[in-house]
Amino acid sequence: GAPELFASIVGARGCIDHPDFPNLCDLSSGVVADDASGRVTFHLAAADPEFLYKLTLFIVATPQGTPVSDQSLTPVPSTGPYMVTKVAPSGDFTLSRNPYFAQWSFPAQPSGYPDVIVRRTWPTIAEAVADVLAGSADVANVLGPDVAVTHPSQTHRFDKRNTDFVYLNNHVAPFDDVRVRQALNYAVDRRELVRLYGQADGFATLTCQMIPPGFPSYRRYCPYQSGPADGPYLGPDLARARELVKESGTSGMTIVIHALPGPSIYSAFPSYLATILTGLGYVVRIEDIPAEVLNADTRQRPYSTYQLFTQLGWLADYPVASSFYTAIAGCGAPTNVYCNPTIDAAAGRAYALQGSDPNASLAAWTAVDRQLTDDAAFVALGNHGGTQVVSERVGNYQAMPGLGAILSQLWVT
Repeated sequence: GAPELFASIVGARGCIDHPDFPNLCDLSSGVVADDASGRVTFHLAAADPEFLYKLTLFIVATPQGTPVSDQSLTPVPSTGPYMVTKVAPSGDFTLSRNPYFAQWSFPAQPSGYPDVIVRRTWPTIAEAVADVLAGSADVANVLGPDVAVTHPSQTHRFDKRNTDFVYLNNHVAPFDDVRVRQALNYAVDRRELVRLYGQADGFATLTCQMIPPGFPSYRRYCPYQSGPADGPYLGPDLARARELVKESGTSGMTIVIHALPGPSIYSAFPSYLATILTGLGYVVRIEDIPAEVLNADTRQRPYSTYQLFTQLGWLADYPVASSFYTAIAGCGAPTNVYCNPTIDAAAGRAYALQGSDPNASLAAWTAVDRQLTDDAAFVALGNHGGTQVVSERVGNYQAMPGLGAILSQLWVT
């Protein structure tokens, strides 16, 4: 499903570039299996510091002959502590203990505590939460802070390791001028945006930077405010924003905000930004991103002409800054149109250090994050959090960043 992630394997390029010509796909030198030892060796054509993360997240070992097509309601066998024993057309399913599973490594794959895990679908989140609070269900996602207030001991928050952005095109006026990009960053009141997040997703933190809290290379940095860059957020600096717009000589220009139709928390962004930009002296209108390019690669032409567009944020696959940079800020990134060759070169050096000197790499990525912030590569809005409510009988709640409860490790009484 993501072959480009494994382009560094010897022979993989032929498989990726010519999917309709199997004779050009030869991985015999790149992937070597030893049945006697049970070892698989990967030979890489170039260093890939993220290779182990990719293997962990994206590769599922399956027996020879396992169908690669969608098996619908007939699941393939499992190698974990649970197996699928029932699937409904609605998508609901039941997991029961796998009698063939034996724990070989607790950190790698621990045994589970519940005997049975049933996934149910409710018409609304409110109904799911009500059933959890009544004890007829055990875990549900929460939208909004109400349950956290009324049932704090049953509410758990977890880090989603994501950042949401307003995307600025530094190839198109007026955002080809760094002063205009900085002005918008100074003018946005991130407390307002966090309030919008909080209404829909339980909680959020404000941010001015790409890397979210919880990443090893994260160091708080927010120069776009009325307080110090490393201190708590004290609100926007509108005087500085207006000064920068005046210096740029761009006041009076027309700015079109291209908006992504979506969840209610995102629908409030465009009108809020329009108010901010109008207050800075621009003529603003809002247009929806056409349906045919909503989920398209932003490297295609419609996006290249947009001055500013709102889009969903980025949720990292693993806690490495490069997993954000290559998607969000790198030259040619698939979810943005920003490019700064100098910063791109610095990011390349930080990436190369991941394999040879991890500590130096962390420091280098921190520096890249600060450079992106100073260059106002985008308007970073905030970091979503996730909230779940559990029934009174649940214990040992543990959460996976970005995903929530580890269901197999819950205790039920």
